[in-house]
Parts: sequence; structure tokens; C-alpha cells
Amino acid sequence: MSVTNSFGSLITKSLFDWIKDKKMLTYLAITCIILVIMNIFTLFSMSNSLEKLIALQNSVTPSVEEVFSVIGMFLGPFMLTITISSIILFILSYFIIKRSLELNGLKAVNFSVQRIIMLFILEIASCIVAVLSIFRLKWLAVGVAGAVLLIIGIVLTILSPLIGILLLIIGLILCVVYAVIVIINTIRLSLGGTAYIEEERGIMDSLKISWDLTKANVLGIVIIFVVVSIIIGIISWIVALPATFFQFSLMGNFTSTTNPALLIDNITGMFINPVYLVLLIPGWIISAYQVIVTSYLMTSIYALLKKEGNTKEPETYKF
Repeated sequence: MSVTNSFGSLITKSLFDWIKDKKMLTYLAITCIILVIMNIFTLFSMSNSLEKLIALQNSVTPSVEEVFSVIGMFLGPFMLTITISSIILFILSYFIIKRSLELNGLKAVNFSVQRIIMLFILEIASCIVAVLSIFRLKWLAVGVAGAVLLIIGIVLTILSPLIGILLLIIGLILCVVYAVIVIINTIRLSLGGTAYIEEERGIMDSLKISWDLTKANVLGIVIIFVVVSIIIGIISWIVALPATFFQFSLMGNFTSTTNPALLIDNITGMFINPVYLVLLIPGWIISAYQVIVTSYLMTSIYALLKKEGNTKEPETYKF
């Protein structure tokens, strides 16, 4: 298993190697700015919405329309912010992967609007291929059988409860098994975007390359991502401690307040407390760091598997 054999070097590269590159540091800074703006806007929107909900609660009889209106005042801007941030980060991911490929000794196709649109379509196609097991259609039979047995079992529980429950259990087991198959499919297709950015390839060709490269490496990819996630999670927990302690100190002061309205008002004010916001920034920086690390790790795995020639015996479309 190539990924397992290069476990240590892949982790080191993904965590540290790219830091030496000015372009990657620029992408990190841009990601940080996006996440900081998004989170601060979300906290302010949340605080404002909570204040209005409290005001409605203090009114005589708040209508359902008024309550939903206040909730919409938060959800609307929140969803808009998430959407815009996601689009910007998705576009930025093209540049991150492109530079990661170059740092790993591979070439990459320059950015264009058409290619980023096609990359988005590729991600959708990847989900469809994974869910329907397009590259292993015989596995789809497991999911179909599970769904059919669940439907039959639901119907038979009315006529014959014992048989119906038995079919429900079998169908549920098959659906769980197929869910695992879909996860495996997703991992095997996870390098499709990288393959697409590397060269002028079609969507399905890129997914086929990812499928072939990851043969016998699924477990290794899962393990290395779990390890990297744990490392970053520990770092994130450490840098979040000051904000957590500050939050608890404020909450301790709030609990001494006997007025419920004042208590809730203090809690909403905590979300936009300047000191609290400043203490949250290191955690957001680590989140941006994780975005770069994840992209670089996937690219490094792709470069490793490609250089080792894992496509010599492609297994795509073996039914």
C-alpha cells in the first residue's frame, strides 16, 4: 500500500512543506480573511436575531409570523454569507491545488471560468458515480436489494408482522453495507478534481484516473486523513482555550444575574465582545490552515500514486 508506506513523509509534507512557498502563504491569508469575515458576520447576525427574539418574547402575544421573520433575518444573511464564502473558497481551491501540484513536481492547467465550472460539475458527477457505484455496478445491487426489502418489509408489517420485521432488518443491514460501499467509492473518486486540474482531461476520465490510482489505498488514505485531522484538532483545541476560558468567565458573571432578560442580553452581547472575537481569531486561522493542509495532502497522495505507476493495471468498469 503506497500511501501507508509513505505515511510519515506525507504527513510532514502536508503540515509543513508548503509553508515555505509564498503563493501558498498568500492563499492561506486569503482563506483566513474569508473565514474571519464569515464568522464575525455570523456572530453579529446571531446576536442581533437573539435580541429581537427576546424583544418578541417580552411582548404580549408575539405572532408566528413575527417569530419566523426574526429567524429569517438571521438565516437569510447567514445562508447568503455561507454561499458566497463557499463559492470564493471553491474558486480559491483551484489555485491551491494547482500550486500544490507544481510543488509536487507536476504540471497544472491554468485557471479559467470554464474550468472552474467544469470542476464543479465534476464534483456533482463524482457524487452520482459514488452513490450509483457506476464503476462497480454489481455493488449497486446491494443498495437496490436493501431498499426493496425495506419497502416490502414496511408493507408486510401490516399483513405479517414477523416476516415484515425480518425483511426490515435484512433490508436495513444491506442499506448500511451499501452506505459503507458509497463511502469507499467516494474515497476512491476523491482525487478526480486533482487529476482534472493537472491536465486537460474530461470529467469521467479524471474520475477513472482517481479510481485506478486509489486501488488498494483506501484504508491508507482514511488513516492518514484521520491522523492529520487529529493533529490539527489538537492544535485547534489548544488555541481555542483562551476564548473558552474567557467565555466561561463571562458566563460565570452572567449567572449571578437574577433578571432573565438581562442574562440573555448579556449572553447575546458576549458574541460581539471585542475581546472574545479577538480570542476566536487563532481558531479561525487554524481552520484556514486545515483547508490548505487537506488540499496539499490530497495532491501529495495523487503525486505519489501517479509516480509509482498505480495506473499500469487499471480496473475501471470491472462489473
